[in-house]
Amino acid sequence: AYYQHLYDQPVENDPTSSYVLNNSAGWFTTRDLVNAGLGRNYGIETSLEKFFSRGWHGMLTASVFQAENKALDGVWRHSRFDLGVVANAVAGKEWKVGGPDTDKTLTTGFRYSVMGGQYATPIDLSASIAAGEEVDGTPPMSEQGDAVHKLDVVVAYRVGKSRVSHEIKADVQNVLNAQTTVYRYYDASRERIGTVPQLGLLPVLQYALRF
Repeated sequence: AYYQHLYDQPVENDPTSSYVLNNSAGWFTTRDLVNAGLGRNYGIETSLEKFFSRGWHGMLTASVFQAENKALDGVWRHSRFDLGVVANAVAGKEWKVGGPDTDKTLTTGFRYSVMGGQYATPIDLSASIAAGEEVDGTPPMSEQGDAVHKLDVVVAYRVGKSRVSHEIKADVQNVLNAQTTVYRYYDASRERIGTVPQLGLLPVLQYALRF
């Protein structure tokens, strides 16, 4: 278990404002800021690991936590990264291929991750259309996005020589091509709320020469 206390957080210099810079998607603002905000993070973490033996290894990790900020209005609210839960599962298996006098290895593995959605202030669509720009709704930092899931799969083949080794690896990230929305914004050109999904399927092919 852990507890973390944060102080001198950049917040808007207005006693009625709930604005905390750390909750912004970008790091630029025209607001008048002052280092007077507070934050707190607390939770528990656990892990279970199977060290490499008999050709395979694995690990499970989980974290349950809460992250909050307080601006000059004096109200504790969810921070942007108050995900609630983060969990991961990793496993890999190696096979020796070829004869006993060869150094050839085939490796497969996967990584599965799940995390709670980020918090954000809801967008007031009617007010945004009238103003021609994004207008915050209420209450601040009260809208949580959907949980994000991601499965990665890796396959590698290594050939070892006396002085060098060659490895070809295919790492397919988000193999299920999950498209969970991770960000919302006001699209002024279409007068609607736009969305940005998580990064889709991404195959990465690598070749490594080690000597």
